[in-house]
Amino acid sequence: MPWLVAALAGALLLSIALGGASAASDGRGPAKVSTKSLERLLRLHDLPGGYHVLETSFTEIQLPSIGCEAIDPADPEPRLARFLARYSPSGCLAIYSRVFEMPGQPGPDLAASGAMVLPSTAAAQAALASSRELLSHLFGGEVLQEVPAPETVGDASRLFRFDTEVLFGSEEPSAIFVWRSGNAVAAVMASGPSSPPSEQAAIALAKLQQVHVAAPTPYTPQEADDSEVALEDPALEVPVHWLGRRFAARRGLPTLHLYDSVSSTEPRLSSSRAFLFYTDRRNLEHADGVFLNLWTPRQWRRLQASGKSLAGSLHCETSHKLSLPAGRAIIYSGYEGRQIECGSRAPRKFSARVYLPGVVVTAETTTVCAVCFGPGRGSYNSFKGMATVARGLQLRVTPAP
Repeated sequence: MPWLVAALAGALLLSIALGGASAASDGRGPAKVSTKSLERLLRLHDLPGGYHVLETSFTEIQLPSIGCEAIDPADPEPRLARFLARYSPSGCLAIYSRVFEMPGQPGPDLAASGAMVLPSTAAAQAALASSRELLSHLFGGEVLQEVPAPETVGDASRLFRFDTEVLFGSEEPSAIFVWRSGNAVAAVMASGPSSPPSEQAAIALAKLQQVHVAAPTPYTPQEADDSEVALEDPALEVPVHWLGRRFAARRGLPTLHLYDSVSSTEPRLSSSRAFLFYTDRRNLEHADGVFLNLWTPRQWRRLQASGKSLAGSLHCETSHKLSLPAGRAIIYSGYEGRQIECGSRAPRKFSARVYLPGVVVTAETTTVCAVCFGPGRGSYNSFKGMATVARGLQLRVTPAP
């Protein structure tokens, strides 16, 4: 996925640019980080539809993927060094990557939001005055081109251009808009081919973020939840059948929670239109889960005709048909991998294929831990578990705006 490569590269650059190495990296121990800046970030729901929250290199504070860190780059220039030594600032960062464009809702491929709260207006003025050195230094010495800001957001603003042609394959440079509002300094970055151009996009984002800078409120986990974003893609070509955000299965099976979803409109035969990942707990240090893949009926027919292995296929598999009110399902039992002889006492794996109007849903189980990802071993890896999933699928209704 070219957009993903570009977004991850951009995210890496921006996390370096707005944060730098924390004090912990030079052996001085972790610096105290204020979370006040978190309340002044641009929110996911401020953006048009189609954006995911990307991981940052900052330490996560309260919210998954969104972090805060002490701002302490190595070998700063004298003016920047004086500012850092006097105020020991910390900031928070959120990075949003567009995975698809909603009709009539243009935006940049990558949008990022940073903020830091200083102890006084004078400190914030010093931070804004040092912003070019901070950004330039942390982009590997790249000289940022400052251009006149056509508008002022907050009390004072600066606008920079940065060449990201290598990352995004576009001649249009990224735009970084930095502004001060009282004793806070905030920044947004708009990157990649966009309409409107990145400078206009950055200013528009800054105005949205200024609402939070002027009247900060907690950035809640619900506001940062992007687990359903992929299911809003208008190009999916399938009706989304899922288990809901929370699937209380009963019958002795643990409750499942939607952890994440991914969509794809690529023409590759092996790419399902949507992937949904459910787990029995939020902590993936050790969890059992179920993942669903959604296929168009045409895709599925082509896959069957191609002779390729189908999703959920098992070695030495046996099958059991299941009738559903609006379709049918087949529950499979077999072995993961062909190295196991049929009839072996090795643990069996279960999967399901569910045929519903306009979509084929495949269901498989998995077990995850901090360093592993493999076949499911939990309660859902059973005939009862897969049958419960098949019966529990429901058509997702798009939430009202």
